[in-house]
Amino acid sequence: MSTSHVAIKPIKIIDGPNRDYLWDAVKYCEDENVSMPVKFTCVYETDATRQYEMELAVRGLEHEDGSGHSFNFTGVWNGIPVEGWYHAKFREGRIREHQPKR
Repeated sequence: MSTSHVAIKPIKIIDGPNRDYLWDAVKYCEDENVSMPVKFTCVYETDATRQYEMELAVRGLEHEDGSGHSFNFTGVWNGIPVEGWYHAKFREGRIREHQPKR
């Protein structure tokens, strides 16, 4: 069976949650009784004139540097695996379709 989808464009995060909410979302991501979607305000990098909300199920989170505010994350958006970077202090980052390692 073949599955196809439209690749998502590179997305810029211009607002989002604090770091405590991110960690809680990952902590409860597999819990059947708790739902903690992560909402980001975004714009397409190719067209920054229109803002929209993007709701993800964040499945993995790691520190990107030693600041305690910058994170790499993995998650799922509308069934599409995504990955990104987010700075919780400045509330900015990037999201792209997950590229599996070969």
